[in-house]
Amino acid sequence: MLFLIRILGAVLARLPEPCLAMLCLVLGAVIGPVKPKRKRTTLANLKAAFPEKGAAWRQKIYREHSRRVIETGLLVLILPHLRKARLRQMFAIDAATRTLIEARFSRAHPARAAILGIPHLTLTEAITVMPALLEHAIHPTSAIFRPLASPKLDRWVKETRSQHGVQLLSRKEGYTMARRGLREGETVGVLFDQKAGRSGALLSFFGRPASSTELPGILAEHYAADVFGVALERTGFFRAQLKIEPIACEKTAVDVTLALNDWLERYVSSTDERTADWLWMHDRWGNYKKTPERLRLDPKRNLLIKHLKRRGLGTLERRTNVWMLLPEDARLLRASEALLARIRAARPDFALTLCSRSKALKLLCDRGLAERVVYIDPSPRAARRQFAKLREDLPETVFVFEESTLADLLAQTLHCPQRIGISRKKGDRPRLTDAVKVGAAEAPQTPAARVREWTALCEQCGLPKAETVPPNA
Repeated sequence: MLFLIRILGAVLARLPEPCLAMLCLVLGAVIGPVKPKRKRTTLANLKAAFPEKGAAWRQKIYREHSRRVIETGLLVLILPHLRKARLRQMFAIDAATRTLIEARFSRAHPARAAILGIPHLTLTEAITVMPALLEHAIHPTSAIFRPLASPKLDRWVKETRSQHGVQLLSRKEGYTMARRGLREGETVGVLFDQKAGRSGALLSFFGRPASSTELPGILAEHYAADVFGVALERTGFFRAQLKIEPIACEKTAVDVTLALNDWLERYVSSTDERTADWLWMHDRWGNYKKTPERLRLDPKRNLLIKHLKRRGLGTLERRTNVWMLLPEDARLLRASEALLARIRAARPDFALTLCSRSKALKLLCDRGLAERVVYIDPSPRAARRQFAKLREDLPETVFVFEESTLADLLAQTLHCPQRIGISRKKGDRPRLTDAVKVGAAEAPQTPAARVREWTALCEQCGLPKAETVPPNA
């Protein structure tokens, strides 16, 4: 496997760049048909991050982003085969950054601990070759990375990426070495913009709750290290310019974590070029999407309130696109008000769209329990056409409270990746992604009993008990 990767990289490195650019164009266009979930994730993330932009803009950014994902893969393969002269043709250092490096990182000056916050941009892989572009030596620099599953590939990546002077440290074993280096005044780079799971800190990123690593902040606080945001800004195909910006913040784990994410958000949203350059196919907001925790936010480290206060906000923006398919019975809709209010309190980021044939939906929306209503067409065939058009809305989750074949079919027509509803017996709702066993074999007749079952379903999806619903931030 490693032999084939080396051969492929050597061949690609000798191809003219226009051929490689055409390869990115072709393979980028294939990502959507081959990986439709990746395409949908990208478009849904862009829609939530930039609600003011239209569908045509999202498609434009998606197409460019897809090409750049392939460009990243090609760079990984050819980088070990590039000579220093070729690297200097491809990559440059911003004038202000060059001045900063000479004043802050050069060996002509005393060593001082520094943390580099590095995001996933198209040509980020080339950051390790930056010392080759300098005329003078810099203090020892290392970068923490996620090790690969294959030991041979992992060793190859370390060797090839470290040949220009930046030492790669495995996240599993390199933490001790990073701490030792910071203690001696060295520089450590950390990729900080991936989701960090339940162990990460919960903060607001593009207006939505996201999990973030606190590692750069923890290291900065412990070693009083200066913090910098680092971007290899793409200027053309296989062309980029290094930019390093000081991050103005207190040297505490919390402040560094929030400041780095704020810097990245500003950078990514500043131009369309920079927007297309960030890794939208990676679902940064993927936490709390699993069915058992979909209706709760209970991280080990909750920085939301502090982050929102820092931004001058009182609560999260409602950008997480969630739909609910409800029965036509107006009594049921009125009985569901308390449940909807609990969901609103537990997930203040949810932008709810309520769907039903009942005109009583407007009352729920008027009471602040939803952002939008969709009146389902009375004709089943017309309703399917209606929902086929609505799939461009890109809902992330649909709760199908209406127990009917048509409701399940409409939810499926939306191409929503998460469709949740009540199951009465095994296999009775195959069009749902999550059919949760709740209640009796037959649906109860009274509105109160039905809503109790809906409540039980929501509690199995993580909704806190009524007395434990957290504050809205």
